[in-house]
Amino acid sequence: RSQLVVLIVSTVLYEALNQDKKVANYRRLNYERQICVADLPNVFFFDRPEELSVILATPSVKNEVSFFKPTDFNLLREIIAA
Repeated sequence: RSQLVVLIVSTVLYEALNQDKKVANYRRLNYERQICVADLPNVFFFDRPEELSVILATPSVKNEVSFFKPTDFNLLREIIAA
């Protein structure tokens, strides 16, 4: 339901991108740590809070990259039953 996830430093970045959410990274704190995702759709870097309104107004794009394998519900049931 969220339109935008604002990050300082977090692996939530990958969960959000996997769900085609926009992610705004605060450039002053973690730009170098997140540079590996800079070219992915829905990834934005900002310096000032005022920039967030522009990011919010930008449409989300379907992300072709998947960061997680689909859940194997049969395996999950086996683990729970063990």
